[in-house]
Amino acid sequence: MTGEFENLSKDTLKERIIDLGAQHQLSVNTKTDVLVYGYTTQTGGEVSQTKKYVDAERLRQQGRQIRILSEEEFWSWVKAL
Repeated sequence: MTGEFENLSKDTLKERIIDLGAQHQLSVNTKTDVLVYGYTTQTGGEVSQTKKYVDAERLRQQGRQIRILSEEEFWSWVKAL
């Protein structure tokens, strides 16, 4: 996950992700399946400029199947599972 979230703290979101049976990683790499991003960075910048977001985009361009989801898209995806 990257950025600041509107509805949950990062710790709570991390707990929910683990409760769903997924693993939480501190960085984006070839083992990453999903990156959830918030509405802004801690400093108020664009989330699309964070290292995690840029790394996820780079890996997608290399053919990796990484979902990059907003907080809202993530919860819609989870509900559909």
